[in-house]
Amino acid sequence: MATYTASIAPNACWGRIVGEDSGGGACQLCVEICPEVFEKPVANRCARIRSNVKLAPYASRIRQAAEGCPVNAIETGVLEDVGRCA
Repeated sequence: MATYTASIAPNACWGRIVGEDSGGGACQLCVEICPEVFEKPVANRCARIRSNVKLAPYASRIRQAAEGCPVNAIETGVLEDVGRCA
């Protein structure tokens, strides 16, 4: 069984490209695409992944957010379950 993973690099979506070009701080594209997974508790700061959320049901929308992120702050992946050692 595989586990879907996602992470946002700390402070990666604040002050680079989006914030500097627009003057409006960090964008919230990921929050708009998948609010079930991403949140931005502090305006004009980096988004984060909600705690205790199961990512697999939202995998396609998380990938969409990652692909659309203007600063490439979101990383996604799949961890393969290798089982336990005997």
